[in-house]
Amino acid sequence: MLSKFEYLFTKVLIGIVLLSFFCSVDLHAYQRRKGHQRIKKSGDLGQFVVPVGAACIAVAHADTKGLQYYASAFGTTMGLAYIIKPTINAQRPNGGRMSFPSGHTAAAMGAAAFLHMRYGWMYGLPSYLMASYVGFSRVYAYKHWFRDVLGATALAMAANTFFTKPYSESRYHFIPVLEPDRAGFVVRWEW
Repeated sequence: MLSKFEYLFTKVLIGIVLLSFFCSVDLHAYQRRKGHQRIKKSGDLGQFVVPVGAACIAVAHADTKGLQYYASAFGTTMGLAYIIKPTINAQRPNGGRMSFPSGHTAAAMGAAAFLHMRYGWMYGLPSYLMASYVGFSRVYAYKHWFRDVLGATALAMAANTFFTKPYSESRYHFIPVLEPDRAGFVVRWEW
């Protein structure tokens, strides 16, 4: 089980890796290559695949509490993203409006952060990679600036840090009680 410091450290590390990746990419060179439409379209699809996959994993675990956490975190992430977009009304690289934060990235990163924080790195790492690809595709398609992707990522991480608790296979919890005049334990069963 990771401590809060380890969670924070891993989030910062992921951010640094993503930042270094996006800053080192020459997007104009990639756009001149064949198949750039596939990258744009696969990023559009990824905004749905990662969140649906997260819900399916929670259902596969029969984790109703996790679904509640996911709904709260995902709803908060997307709600805030779509409140912030018209409020800031930043210009997109292609000339459009409402650039900050990236809605595609918020959806994908929200799901990835949930999977990581609820079920650990086994689910978190692949989902972060897929969500990072979605963010890359938005910058690549000139729909968003890198700051939009980072803002969406920060929003998703913050909402999941607030709402999502780690998953426990055990439905029985033994809680020790130690008071000045008595000692014992409480057994709690979750269903």
